[in-house]
Amino acid sequence: MKLRSLQLAVPLFGLLVALPVSADAPLTQYKAFTQRDTQIEDAFTKLKWDRNVFGPANHATATTVLCPGNNRLPTLKELLSLVDEDVHEEYEGTQRVLKAIDQRAFPNTPVDAPYWTSTEEGTSAWTVDFRTGETQLALKTDTRRVRCVVP
Repeated sequence: MKLRSLQLAVPLFGLLVALPVSADAPLTQYKAFTQRDTQIEDAFTKLKWDRNVFGPANHATATTVLCPGNNRLPTLKELLSLVDEDVHEEYEGTQRVLKAIDQRAFPNTPVDAPYWTSTEEGTSAWTVDFRTGETQLALKTDTRRVRCVVP
């Protein structure tokens, strides 16, 4: 009898392990929001984020045109606070792509290019890739995506 129970349990366990999962942030990560909200507030960092994505654009355009007025590019540390530690898959059109950002808080986030930060080093600035969660330096004349911090 024990052998039969084990034979049934192993395939069922395999099904559970093989099911896709998503690595959303904890439910308490963001203050209450609806899918129609254009901004979202991080309950821990107290930063408010524009849920819209802009670009690709070079660093100067990102800073002055896409994040104008009191809006601004996030620092490297701030943008990294949006990275999910466990990368998950989402569909973009008919293709499955890897994403390292909360799909509930930031749905339909394009990952075709990294995102600019305000953290600069000479003629370059740091970027965050939401496919992998990795950071890299890019020339400010390159084009990258933009997500702004709002006041």
